[in-house]
Amino acid sequence: MPTAKLVIHDEVNVELRGVDPDTLYECMEELTYYVPGYMHMAKVKLGWWDGRIRLMKASGFTQFNLIEYIDPTLIHAGYNVEIDDRREWVDTVSDKLEYIDENYLNGFLDREGNPITLWAHQVKGVNTAIECGQGVLELATGAGKTIICGIMSKLWAEHGRVVIIVPTIDLALQTHIEFERRVGVDAGIWYGERKERKQITIATWQSLDHFPELFNEVICVIVDEVHQAKAQVLGEMLVGPASHVPFRFGCTGTLPKEDLFRKQIEGSIGKHIYVVRSKYLQDLGVLAKAEIFQIRLADSNNPRWIKAAPYHEMWKDELDWMFSDEERLAYMAITFEEIAEEYGNTLILLQYRDHAKKLAALLPEAVSLDGRDKNRLDDYEKFNKGNNGLMICTYGIASTGIDIPRIFNLGIVEPGKKFEKVMQTLGRSFRIAADKKHVNIFDIFGDSGLSKKHAASRRTFYKEAQQPIQIIDVEYYDANSDG
Repeated sequence: MPTAKLVIHDEVNVELRGVDPDTLYECMEELTYYVPGYMHMAKVKLGWWDGRIRLMKASGFTQFNLIEYIDPTLIHAGYNVEIDDRREWVDTVSDKLEYIDENYLNGFLDREGNPITLWAHQVKGVNTAIECGQGVLELATGAGKTIICGIMSKLWAEHGRVVIIVPTIDLALQTHIEFERRVGVDAGIWYGERKERKQITIATWQSLDHFPELFNEVICVIVDEVHQAKAQVLGEMLVGPASHVPFRFGCTGTLPKEDLFRKQIEGSIGKHIYVVRSKYLQDLGVLAKAEIFQIRLADSNNPRWIKAAPYHEMWKDELDWMFSDEERLAYMAITFEEIAEEYGNTLILLQYRDHAKKLAALLPEAVSLDGRDKNRLDDYEKFNKGNNGLMICTYGIASTGIDIPRIFNLGIVEPGKKFEKVMQTLGRSFRIAADKKHVNIFDIFGDSGLSKKHAASRRTFYKEAQQPIQIIDVEYYDANSDG
């Protein structure tokens, strides 16, 4: 029986040696995936690339957590695998970590000023992390993910440095505040002009890309919004400067559906070890119940659409038209204004800042924010304390991680069909407040083109999440206008 050697270089990277070329090729094929939408990419159309990403190199290098997927190939080829473990770190920590119960944070107060009693899913999430040592916790928005991460940080910080990686400065600041107030963690914060390293450090992944030395002496890394870990820079960071870190976790409200992205996350962080769905938390009363209204605009009856549609080569062309048609834009503005007046605070999310500007011009009472606004947390707080406010944001700053409980209505305008983005966007509105146990979600789309197809995909997601849906057809075009 031939022998292959599996060299374990660190906590992530392994190298398969001594395998014949044909078997190695078969192993590589087991870890090769098409990039979603590859057929539409220029490099593929020109024949420069086959549209696939290989998670195992021709040199035999791959990630430790992906080895099980090539085991059957090696067994079928008759190989006996010899392990050469070159890791220097010896685990003396796992046995010292103590499981928590619901009273772990009794000395701290929640937002209503009451002692914090942890929910059963929060206790189980932390204890599952202790038991597994690494992996991904899929926690619906509003499950108390920040508190879970804070407790985990506190536990591991007793034995070494901890780094929390977040995708945005807003989320870094928000996490820092929550850690201090709810968990009693005095964390450092690292981004841009603010650089404080402590036993526990919260950093944006962009900052860590420039300061890989922040992983020195770190024994635990927690990646918040881990569905973004498939980004190349973050992926390289976790398998590069942070590859020696033994305890590694990811937290997210929604894992991507695509095999490629799931395997990339699994390879750099670990397996899917715990999940809490929105519907479970809604039934428990932890999250607000939702009702989704898909408002289908009759673009097919608008002669301006009929005239322009044949010239739309890309999705952006279609979007630009939607925000250039005055009647269509006016209908959206009036609708959101009426919703805010009748049902309370309304957050409207759009893809591009130029589109947000056009809508904001018709809603002078609305606060409009994008990535260039530096005091967004103050604006979020004012909005949260108000009653009939209107806020317009781009998806880039507000579709993930923003904590604004008193959103009574969420308007989502053309978020596309990407599963994790759509579900994370919905999650913005699920948090409860003293005067909020229900939220209305208004999904506005057109009855033609890609908009129609994207809306159908979102409808599938909503049904999978067991959220009630109504479709409302709207005729906004006035035949007596100049169209």
